[in-house]
This record gives sequence, C-alpha cells and structure tokens, in this order.
Amino acid sequence: SSTISQWENGKKKKANYCLLSDYLQALDSSIDFFIANDFGKIEEPQRKVLKINEIDDFAVIAQNSSLGCYDKRWTLPVKIEISNEFARLLGYYLAEGSTSKRACSLDFGPTEHELANDAEKCIQKVFGRKPTIKLKKTAIHLNFGGSFFSKLLQSSFKIGKNARKKRIPQTIFNLSSGKKIEFLKGYFEGDGNYSESGQLMCATASEKLASDLLYL
Repeated sequence: SSTISQWENGKKKKANYCLLSDYLQALDSSIDFFIANDFGKIEEPQRKVLKINEIDDFAVIAQNSSLGCYDKRWTLPVKIEISNEFARLLGYYLAEGSTSKRACSLDFGPTEHELANDAEKCIQKVFGRKPTIKLKKTAIHLNFGGSFFSKLLQSSFKIGKNARKKRIPQTIFNLSSGKKIEFLKGYFEGDGNYSESGQLMCATASEKLASDLLYL
C-alpha cells in the first residue's frame, strides 16, 4: 500500500499499530526488522486493550503492559515474576484459599493475626494494592485478586478449585530452592502442625497434592 511504501522510503516516520502488524506478518518478520531498517517509529496503539485471543506473534506489546480482566484494579505484568512473596501467597492459597467468579479469598483462624498480616503484605507486594479484610467471629477473611486472578489460578497455575482437587502449580517445581521454601512456608503455616515428637505434619483431601508435596 502507499502507507507501506512511505515507511520504506522514509517519507512516513510513524507506523500505525494495526497496519504494522499486518505488514510484518506479510513479511514473516518482526518489529526488530522494522526498527533495524530505520523505517520509523511506532505510534501509540489505537487500542489500549487487547483480548488474549487477539494476541499473536506479530502483535506489538509494550513492555509496561499488564494482564487483567474486567476489574482493572487487579492486574499483573505481562511477564510475571514469581517473587518470594508471590510464592508464599500461592502457598497460603493452597492451604487456606478458595475462588469464586469474582475474586479469591483466604480464611485464617480468628487468632491467626500474624499469618493474616503476612498474607496481606504478600498481596500488597504482588498486586500493588491491599486486600479487603473482614474480621469475623470464626475467621479473618481476606478478599483479593478479582476475577482475573481467580481465572489465572485455574487456567494457568491449575491449582485446583476445591480441597479434593488442589495441587501444587507446575511453576513451583521450576523455582529456586529458596522460593520453593517460601511456598512451603506459606502452605505449612496455613495447613501444617507439629506432632508430639516434633515432626511437621499436614493433612489433605487431595491425593495429588499429597504426592506433589512429597516430590517437592
């Protein structure tokens, strides 16, 4: 097209986001090719939001982009780093967590203020915002993550929807020893106890989770 011709001969120095994607796909090339040949710069994307099924190998995704759902308050970077706090939060969720369509929640005993406070700090570190906390007679309830993290836990981390189906996410097995320990710390703080002989114990309704714990 005339627009592509202008990019190539240097008359037009900015590329329309959508047209550029089609252009690079036709060339079976990448954004590096476009920049290396000094064809120009990229305009701000015409669309600020892309659906997951609209992203392909030729999509131009800004480094500061984030993943989210309808509730824009709860998002994560496109490249998710499993920090110590994130690993510990996954451990807490495995022990004390549940999901609904709208959010994730953690329920600690009414006297487990130290664990609830640490879980709150983990959520703050991972998401950049605090959870909603409700003090009940029987539990300390933390609500967080929105529908986005609820879906992410099931579709990507495959952590399981209920006690009988919970298991350790495969990502955890690929982490460093230190981060594995943080994950186990979160899990055993929430669901573990000590026997009379001083051995650390836990009980689970999930056979797969029991197997995963032994392997980890």
